[in-house]
Order: sequence, then structure tokens, then C-alpha cells
Amino acid sequence: MKLLKYSFFLLLSLVITTSCDDDDDSSGGGSECIENLDGNLICRNIRDGETLTLLEDSTYRIEQGIFVEEGGTLIIQPGVVVEAQAIGSSPFLLVEAGATIRAIGTRAKPIIFTSDADTPRPGDWGGIILNGLAPVNAGDDVVAEVGDARYGGSDEEDDSGELRYVIVAYGGDQINSEKEHNGFTFNGVGSGTELAWLMAYECSDDGMEWFGGTVEGSNLVTVGSEDDLFDWTFGWTGSATNIYGKQFEDANRGGDRGIEADNNETNNALTPVSSPTISNLTLLGNGRDVSGMKLRRGTGFKFSNVVIDGFGGIGIDIESELSLAQVADGDATFENISVDTDSIDFTVNLSLPEGTEPSEDNLADSTATVEAIETALEGSEPTGAPQDLIDFSEEMIDLIDAL
Repeated sequence: MKLLKYSFFLLLSLVITTSCDDDDDSSGGGSECIENLDGNLICRNIRDGETLTLLEDSTYRIEQGIFVEEGGTLIIQPGVVVEAQAIGSSPFLLVEAGATIRAIGTRAKPIIFTSDADTPRPGDWGGIILNGLAPVNAGDDVVAEVGDARYGGSDEEDDSGELRYVIVAYGGDQINSEKEHNGFTFNGVGSGTELAWLMAYECSDDGMEWFGGTVEGSNLVTVGSEDDLFDWTFGWTGSATNIYGKQFEDANRGGDRGIEADNNETNNALTPVSSPTISNLTLLGNGRDVSGMKLRRGTGFKFSNVVIDGFGGIGIDIESELSLAQVADGDATFENISVDTDSIDFTVNLSLPEGTEPSEDNLADSTATVEAIETALEGSEPTGAPQDLIDFSEEMIDLIDAL
């Protein structure tokens, strides 16, 4: 059934090199915290000119927010496990704009960030926050929702380093009603940064969220998220290839949309306009009455080879005048998609100020959007995420459970 409607409305195996004076300790821990670890506790920031290396097959702890400050470098070798304290201080790892992280695991030895709890649960700790200097549409000097670190700029090719075979498990702590962690947060991250084979597992907020930037990624997984599996806003114009999202199998554990996508909530027309290219995507719901995708607030998109299945609500929900106009103009596109939900395949919602009637252009854009989705659905046989990525997710869950 198709429905068109209008709605108004981070002493074992650690190496540090430094070219700076260690007298300053603005982060609250002495310099010995890193050079002479007590139980591998990392308790201060990696500062400008320092390189901290976490060595292969070692386990470390964090009990607070750890910042890789501008000019600092964090290297994480394969097989490292970082345990975050689950009670008290909402620890997290934040890589500032102008800092570098090189966390490069392997499929056999992934890098795992997880909770130290005997019985871990979503929201036990924060997550990984990566800040960059690429464009965002919320200004050139934006303060991150968590960590109060600035991000954004004009360097589309900004390089924050590399994350490869990195897992975040049980993250997503909520600080207050306005500030909450995701598994992975990408703030103004540039296209010089490499993201591949990442997995967010059972996180309390979104699995992965992009706040602007131009970064590209491949082989990205979210399994179990109390909010959305994937989310973007503030003008993300990068791409993601091979993406697999699966909500909790038990619907009673929660879970919201497969994708929630905005351009900018305050002003839908701000540039750069969110318009990522997404290909080879599978989104699996658990029957809850939520949407597979909610595309709104002026976001653009280019979707191809998409499978949406198991959501109890709308498959694809598109709203706002500017998002619909991009579809009508051919700037926002669907190609080779399938939707199988317990409700309806899609809706098109035109959000206008209360009391405003849709114009002929509004109606034409809405009709064009309906036709575009129907064309993408008709006769399509998409395969979605590759089976190797799904196998990867299952292998990683086994490794997490074995910790």
C-alpha cells in the first residue's frame, strides 16, 4: 500500500613519545598516569607533540573523558581492548580537530572499546568522538554536543587519521536531555580520514552519527541501538558503502529508526546541504512501530541497492518542502530498493507552517517524490549489504561476548 499525505506541521605494553614539557596537567591527572600505568589506566589527555601507542593484544582502562588534543597522536595496535568504567564518570575518547588517531585492527584482531561491567548494557559509557575541520552547515567553529571541543572549517580533505576494524560496544551514555553519546560520532570529519570495518554494538543512542563533514566510509555496522541505527545532520556530503544495520531482536529492548537524516533543524536551507551517497545498505527492524528511514529537514540523499525489512511502521518517510524539491529536481535519488514492513512502503509529508496551504509546486514535488520511489521499488531486486559484512558482524559479536 502506498500513501501520500501532507503533514503541517581508548604497566602493560604502552609506549609514549613526547616533545613537550609534562609539567602542565590541565586534564587533572599527573604525567605519570601514562608513563607508569597503574593497571593500564589511561588517565590524562594525549597532548600536542605527544604520540601514545597502545600495544598489540593489551588491555587498557579509561575512567573519564580522554582527549587526543590538537597536535597529539594516538596509535592503537591490533587486538587492543579498552575497557571503560561503567559507573560514575561517563568515560569517552575524543579526538580533537587537528589531532590524529590511527586505530588499525584486523578482522582476526579487532580493536574493541567496551564496558568493564560484569553484565554490560547499552549506555555504560560514552563512545568514540572524532572531530575534524571539514565543512558543516552550523558554522565554521561549532562546539561538539559532548566534550565541548570545537569542530568544522573549510578543509574538505581534512585528515583525522584512520579507524579500521574498531568496535564500540555498550556506549551511548546520556549525560542529560540535551547531550548524549553515540557509539561513533563524526563531527566535521574530512575525506582524508579513513573509516572502514567499524561496528557499534548495543549502544544507547545512535550507533553512528555524522555532524556535517565530507568523510567517506565502508563496511559499517550497527547492531542493537536504543535510538537510530544511523543518523546524520549539519550537511554531511560524504559517502558510505556496504552498510548493515540490525535492531535488537527483542522488540521490548527498544530501537528506533534505521536511518534518521536531517540537513539542519533550525534552517533547512543551510549549506552545504546534507547529501551523502549511500550504497549497498540493509536495515532490519524488529517489528516496532517505527520507520525504516526518516528523511527530513531539507536533507538530500543518493540511495542505491537498499533493503529495508522488519520495521513495524513506515518503510521510507520523507518530509519537508526542501527534501521533496530535491527529489523532484533529481538531486535526491533512489535506485534499486525494496521495502518490506508491517505497515506501508512509504509516505511523503509536506511540512508547512500552520495554516499554510500547499502550493502547486509543493504538490508537484510531492507527486514527483511518490513517482520516484515507486519507480525505484518497481521490479527491483536489491541485495543490500554484502553477506561478508553480515558474517563480520556475527564474528564480532562472538568476540565481544567472549571478553
